[in-house]
Amino acid sequence: MNNLTDDFHILVEGEPNSPEVPFLNKLIQKIFAENKISILSRVTEVGGSTLFKSFAKFCYRDSEVHKTIPVLALSDNDYRTSLGKAQNQNSSLINKREPKIIYWQRHEWENYLLEETSSIASFINQLPNKTSAKTHKPFKQGLNTISKEEIDAELLKYFQEQLKNEFWECLKFNLSRNVKKRPSVKPPENFEKKELNEVRNWFLEETRKTEDIFELKEMSSNLFETITQEFKWESLFTSKHVTLEHAKKYFRGKEAFEHLFKFIGKKVELHNLAKKDLITGSLNIQVSNQFSIYSDLDNLLRTEIC
Repeated sequence: MNNLTDDFHILVEGEPNSPEVPFLNKLIQKIFAENKISILSRVTEVGGSTLFKSFAKFCYRDSEVHKTIPVLALSDNDYRTSLGKAQNQNSSLINKREPKIIYWQRHEWENYLLEETSSIASFINQLPNKTSAKTHKPFKQGLNTISKEEIDAELLKYFQEQLKNEFWECLKFNLSRNVKKRPSVKPPENFEKKELNEVRNWFLEETRKTEDIFELKEMSSNLFETITQEFKWESLFTSKHVTLEHAKKYFRGKEAFEHLFKFIGKKVELHNLAKKDLITGSLNIQVSNQFSIYSDLDNLLRTEIC
């Protein structure tokens, strides 16, 4: 233990070549500097969140800092309710050498990209002057452009069409998380046409199943109410309309960005641009506190460290 460092370890989901990893590293370094946090941040990508615990044990062995502050692990919020975020006290986590999970304040980190539609449009519109490093051919032909307004309109249309599907994903996520073992959860028959109260009855029946194959974990009796309240499903069902602001925060960002990439590709006739290129290009603007991702991450880290 004589080789302990002052490094503060932050684990993130992602692979070594994930475009968001260097961006997050730069962002966290800036947050530490602006908050006059003298310890050195070390961001490590671990693949999936299931590996957080394994990596954390090594981090505890490596750093003096983590004798008093737990190793942090930055995770997607997904459709996780407040009931599913309860954790042990910091002292217990440190003693057990377990990470403290901090959650994005949006569904996942891609949701923050959906806030930067102006930057995305600007990046795309500059592409005629750039060529692919691999093929040495232009990313797109001609001078076709796209505006922030067009991107936002397409996003809103996409989210509106996904309203019932997103509700199902939310229910499935919370059912799947609360069992030790079960086959894939399937929606009730005619799910698209069911009213909220009918879905509630089905959901409660699912949580009461007692077959050995399900091995249900203990769950809150008001889980369905928590889901509908925290994610505003009741009002969404009533109005049958979703706002762009709400969807960019709560709905699945990865799938939305995938749809957006395909839409932009058709609109401006992209040829050699990969989704990773668009992410990298959109993030390669000044890392500033004007980013919603900056303010959210700043709040998360200051709460744990300062």
